[in-house]
Amino acid sequence: MQKDSINRENQRVRQYFRGQMAVIERDTDRVFKFLLPVQWLAILTAFVFFSEHTANFLNATVIGGAVVALLSLLGLFLFPGTVFTRQLLAVGQMFSAAVLFWVTGGNFETYLFIFASLVLLSFYRDINILITASIITIGGHLFLTRLGPFESAAAELFIGKWNWTEHTVLVLMADLLLVVAIRRNLNDMWKTAVRDSYLEASEERYHTVIEQMTESIFLVDPETARVIDCNHPFVKLVGCHNVEEATQLTVFDFDPVEPEEFKKTTRVLREENRSLTAIRKFKRRNGQHCYVEVKGRLISYLNQKAICVNARDITKQKKAELELKRLALVAKKTQNAVVITDPEGRIEWVNEGFTRLTGFQFAEVAGRKPGSILQGEKTSRETIAAIRERITKCQPFAGEIYNYHKNGTGYWLSLSIMPINDSRGKLRGFISVEMDITERKAMEEKLRHAYDELESRIGERTAELVRINEQLKTEVNERKRVEQELGEAQQFLRKVIDDIPSLIFVKDIHGRFILVNRALARMFGTRPEKMIGKTYGDFNMNRDEVERYHQDDEYVINNLEERIVHEEKLTDSNGNVHWLQTIKRPLIGDEGVESIIGIATDFTERKILESQLRHSQKLESIGQLAAGIAHEINTPTQYVGDNARFIRDAFTDINVVLDKYHQLFEMVKNKNISEKIIEEIADEIENADLEYLVEEIPNAIRQSLEGVSRIAKIVQSMKDFAHPGTSEKKAADLNKAIESTITVARNEWKYVADVETNFDNRLPLVPCLLGEINQVVLNMVINASHAIADVVGDGSHGKGKITITTTRVNDKWAEIRIGDTGTGVPPEIQGKIFDPFFTTKDVGKGTGQGLAISHTVVVEKHHGQLSFESEPGQGTTFIIRLPLEENGSIMEKG
Repeated sequence: MQKDSINRENQRVRQYFRGQMAVIERDTDRVFKFLLPVQWLAILTAFVFFSEHTANFLNATVIGGAVVALLSLLGLFLFPGTVFTRQLLAVGQMFSAAVLFWVTGGNFETYLFIFASLVLLSFYRDINILITASIITIGGHLFLTRLGPFESAAAELFIGKWNWTEHTVLVLMADLLLVVAIRRNLNDMWKTAVRDSYLEASEERYHTVIEQMTESIFLVDPETARVIDCNHPFVKLVGCHNVEEATQLTVFDFDPVEPEEFKKTTRVLREENRSLTAIRKFKRRNGQHCYVEVKGRLISYLNQKAICVNARDITKQKKAELELKRLALVAKKTQNAVVITDPEGRIEWVNEGFTRLTGFQFAEVAGRKPGSILQGEKTSRETIAAIRERITKCQPFAGEIYNYHKNGTGYWLSLSIMPINDSRGKLRGFISVEMDITERKAMEEKLRHAYDELESRIGERTAELVRINEQLKTEVNERKRVEQELGEAQQFLRKVIDDIPSLIFVKDIHGRFILVNRALARMFGTRPEKMIGKTYGDFNMNRDEVERYHQDDEYVINNLEERIVHEEKLTDSNGNVHWLQTIKRPLIGDEGVESIIGIATDFTERKILESQLRHSQKLESIGQLAAGIAHEINTPTQYVGDNARFIRDAFTDINVVLDKYHQLFEMVKNKNISEKIIEEIADEIENADLEYLVEEIPNAIRQSLEGVSRIAKIVQSMKDFAHPGTSEKKAADLNKAIESTITVARNEWKYVADVETNFDNRLPLVPCLLGEINQVVLNMVINASHAIADVVGDGSHGKGKITITTTRVNDKWAEIRIGDTGTGVPPEIQGKIFDPFFTTKDVGKGTGQGLAISHTVVVEKHHGQLSFESEPGQGTTFIIRLPLEENGSIMEKG
């Protein structure tokens, strides 16, 4: 392993050394690319102005020098960096220097250029090139003075000035000096390569270490506050794209620290020589902020002082802490009681709602089991056993229980208990969310008594009506199961909030949701996480409600106080209206209101129960009709049942015949028909009396359908008549309403009178309170039947007549006339019949309220007219007029 490391280091040094040599060789090539053409131009200039040799000699010399220079240049451009090119360059350079010397007539300055050429060639740091150049110089001197066509000219030039021996000695001395210089320079280059390689290896190790760290690390110049170096986690932390971009930053670009504070911190680091730790709020390049725990220390870095900073992103931790504070405040302030126990069921924590509900302070119940202080004589033992069984099995429990207040008064609870497990699944305790449902229970009990009283009046004959009313008592399920395990404190408190049936939310000062529980999200048909960052206006299409919520938020922010709305409406995603009691309070921080916490209790079911109770009280007013309605339904029901049983028995006989025919079919298919099967079929047809069944079954079906239609008509009429009233007038079809009322009251008049109707089919829709108009018409019909009964008795010797007519009068009124052939109204009491409690009936048969209430409904509530025409012994006609216009328009039938 160590040997491999040494080899890698040596390889890195050689690589650095070759790199230096490549730079030197490239730069020297550039020098000669410029020098060779310049030398050749110098030769031409000397040839023209200074040469004294013959033209042939000079032409040969100049042309030869040009060819050598051109070949060297071609080598530099076509084969750069090769040994051959540099050897050719050495030959060309020394030849060009010699030619320049000869052309100038042996000038001393040009002779020195020969040695200058050796120096230039030594720039390559290659001794072989010097050897080639020296051989060319020395050999060329000898050749030119001894051989060839230049002998006489060369001898004339050199003899007496420079002989060959002196020239050779000078060249060798120059070579020796240059070789020594080259060796020293190569040694220096090798040392530089070793140093650079070591520095690069150290830097690689340094960067490898810091890049492997998950924490952000960066170095800061203590003088300029500029980032000198950093790792990639820091690049990601401040939102840069790469290290180069991050090292262009100063501390002030991402940390809002004051320059004076930075200088003070730097001074402390220098003087005390210790590390400093702090929590800072960094600003990323995209403008977002994050919380960072930083730890800095002064170190030496590249021969200078630098502050080495370790930075750990704790943004999630900070947000979790803030979330925990908010959730804890919500759990503490919720109207419901929240209790947390250890695994043995002993109380560890309760909220303020528990104290309000039970009267016990936390100090009084800490360490005790809830059952030992809250349960009493009327607490269900079965419920207690069920709770204990669930807790023993570490399973959730949801139900209702009767507990006792500290002062001894009892109350009903909707109770939800969930086990609390840690991240490893170990039981940590239990959480109980308790809602006071005493008022709801009382309302249910009151409603139950009302229905029991109504049922006792109408008995078994009104069983169908009782079943309808029983449907109104459907119990509201206010419990929900907790499906996710409780882990860390944030998850645990979040679960508490989601388990509370109340609508809980936290909004910022701009109305955007920061926290939402499942109950509120379910109201709008979505999930809590999809509501975060959005406003009420994104989910509620009722602009008036959204504006009201916004005004409440503004009140809380501007007045810094709690806002309680005891009753307000909220429209859910399905268009259903919910009634809420809402409490909003500000969450105040260092800079004022940071957010708004809201808790809303949905008491829609209580409102519905109240409405149902009022409706059941209204049904009492028609209790006297129930027996008649039951009788009307019972008659067709009996013959429908008889016909159904007849059809059942008939089809039993028919099935026997069909079985025999099936056997015959199989025999025909198999071509094996026996006389016996034909005789059996004939016997079964005779036994079943098939001809009679074929004739009677259609009649039975027709009669059954008529009975069903009759029952449906009676039920629909009763439903239309008893439909809950509204507080606002609505356009209604009077003809249809009167017809339903006649059907409902049929048992009152059918024995003593016949009813004749003359409805105006062109009568438009009339704006009215239909339920109250139905009551008025019912009163009139019952009064008419009673008046006729006073004349005809039980109707065995003839019946009277009730006539009901509708018409449109002057395009302003819808008129209803209800006439009878009864006793009429004596003149002396005609002025009193609309007075409250005035009646001419015997005690127990009338209260005197019917006509008085009718007068109030028609005249005061509808701004209509109610009058009558009567002749003693002939009968009475009541005239009801209702205005057709409401808000200046008439509603015609479609």
